[in-house]
Amino acid sequence: MSGEGPAAAAAFESAVVRAFAPAGPRCETLDPGAPPLMGQDKWLGGMRSPCGRFVYGVPGSAQRVLQISVATGAVAEIGGPFPGKFKWLRGVEVPPEVMGEREFPCGACFALPSNAGAVLRIDPATQSVATVGGPFSGDWLWHGGALAANGVTRTGEVRLVGGPFPGRQKWYGGILAANGAIYGIPQTATGVLRIDPRTDECRVIAEGQLPEGGWKWHGGLATDDGRFIFGFPNNADRVLKVDTLTDEVSLIGAEGVLRSGRHRVPQDGRYKYLGGAIASDGNVYVFPCDAERVLCIEPATDEVYCVGPELLLPWAENKWQNGFRARDGAVYAIPQRAGYILRVEPRAGGGEPHVQLLPCGADFEGVKDKFEGGVMGADGCIYCIPLRAKRVLKVIPGEPSR
Repeated sequence: MSGEGPAAAAAFESAVVRAFAPAGPRCETLDPGAPPLMGQDKWLGGMRSPCGRFVYGVPGSAQRVLQISVATGAVAEIGGPFPGKFKWLRGVEVPPEVMGEREFPCGACFALPSNAGAVLRIDPATQSVATVGGPFSGDWLWHGGALAANGVTRTGEVRLVGGPFPGRQKWYGGILAANGAIYGIPQTATGVLRIDPRTDECRVIAEGQLPEGGWKWHGGLATDDGRFIFGFPNNADRVLKVDTLTDEVSLIGAEGVLRSGRHRVPQDGRYKYLGGAIASDGNVYVFPCDAERVLCIEPATDEVYCVGPELLLPWAENKWQNGFRARDGAVYAIPQRAGYILRVEPRAGGGEPHVQLLPCGADFEGVKDKFEGGVMGADGCIYCIPLRAKRVLKVIPGEPSR
């Protein structure tokens, strides 16, 4: 990482955003005078409180919940201690009308067990943190989920449905579609998991039609109308597409479009992309992990192609993971080893988008595996959740175009 900095970035002058107008996108370190957040693998993703006042980091190897005040930028830890490593992984926000406004006037947040033996519940009204359900046995249990239309979350009842489904690390993430079903994206599985919350039916669609292998797709997203789901190609060589109207599963993109970085010798096509978001032009932009360019998926045509410059700064591995569309219509990717936020802005009137790099700042120079995802706050800003970083990074997008 010693080569990272202005000199190393000189070849990418057109891609790096070095100065911004006050209304332009920029980064800000939160609570810089507070003690540093120490430890490794601290928080694994996060959630926004339904009331919008807080952002929470989900405890991975940290023993307490990370609390960020949206209004003041103050950073604190609440609840616990909860010992153990990789305990919970991401979570779901539940509004007060679902939780019951009398008991939970600000709603609640639930973190999903990875190695923990119970679900974690955060009450934003009282800042109390408790576990519900379980005990669950095993490791690497669940990864991602979605709030469905059935069940009463305020009761704290937790039950298992469907299966059993043999194997490990089968599906990555749960995506809610317009038809009310939740779809799991295959990692090691050879089919897509479909959960119908109305009946608790769980089945695998296109079973055996997808290739064998591990870490094929790293989650995915649904289009704005909720009909199509696209899986982000990690070790897979093509993009996964699910038409939730018909439950047809297909692979799109020509052979050879998706490549991993040239640093992988011999070229094995692994760890290409880890996350993406839909920009204001309706296209999906997928963020490079070991790949060297941003990938674009056009839902209207199923075209798959690369955009922007080759991103060949010294950090070739694990550059960005996950991200969001912001109020300015651009998408922002959260850095792991990269020293910059990746920003992709569609051009007015069409054409290839701007691919830009927004410096994180001096507090994060030389830090590997800085963040594990982030949260879009109620203020329209992105809060990067520290994995090994010792501070929270706030990304302030540009203002909406008028």
